[in-house]
Amino acid sequence: MPKKVKKEEIKKASIIKRVLAYIIDSLIITLVVSYPFNNYLKSMNITLKFTDLFTTKLTSDLYIIFFTIAILSLIYFVALEYYLKQTIGKIIMRIKIISLNKEFKISQVIIRNISKVVDILLFIDVIYMLLSPEKERLFGKLSKTQVIIK
Repeated sequence: MPKKVKKEEIKKASIIKRVLAYIIDSLIITLVVSYPFNNYLKSMNITLKFTDLFTTKLTSDLYIIFFTIAILSLIYFVALEYYLKQTIGKIIMRIKIISLNKEFKISQVIIRNISKVVDILLFIDVIYMLLSPEKERLFGKLSKTQVIIK
C-alpha cells in the first residue's frame, strides 16, 4: 500500500504549468473528440449563439452531441489521470496528480474533473483558484488531490 504523502516531500505545480497543461488537453479534446462532429454541424447549417443554449432553438441532436462531447472529455481526463496520474498536457508540462489520502481513488479523479465539462462549475473553480491563497482549485481541494511537479 502506498504511503501517505508528506507535505514537505512535494512541490506544488505553478498555475502557469497547470493552465498550459489544460490548454494542451483542450486542444487535444477539440481535435480528437469535437472535430468528428464538425461535418455534421456544418450540414445542419446552424449558427449558434450563447443565448440559444437557454432556448428551444437547439435540436435534440445538438443536445446529444454536446452531451457526448462532455462525456468523452470527462473520460479523457478521468482515464488518464486515474491510470497515469497525468493527462497528455500534464505529461508535456511535467506535472502530475497525487492523492492527499492513503490511496488514489477513481471517485477523487471524477470529482476533480467534473468542473472541466460543466461550464458554470469550471467558472467557479477558476475564480476559487485565483482567490485562494494556495492557488488551489476548489474541486482539487474537494477531491483531496494536488497537482505537483514530477
